[in-house]
Amino acid sequence: MASPDAKPAIVRLGTAHLRRRLGGVSAVTIWRWYTATPPRFPVPHHIGSRKFWFEHEVAAWEREQMAHPQRVSRNLLGSANMTTGAQ
Repeated sequence: MASPDAKPAIVRLGTAHLRRRLGGVSAVTIWRWYTATPPRFPVPHHIGSRKFWFEHEVAAWEREQMAHPQRVSRNLLGSANMTTGAQ
């Protein structure tokens, strides 16, 4: 049994796991989300050349998307007119 003072384990998600969790989006799509200004997705952490995301940061992002469904497509695509190319 864990002691009451024990910290919860930090779960790291690699790119492949993250892509599966997000429904199969491409690595480039995830890159676009976190390199946008301002970022529309948690920025990855690095160990050497490998990228990973903390599960709690991704879960918070998912909760935010679910709390505001009218903003989901705008948050992910960058603007409501991105698909038409309108400015």
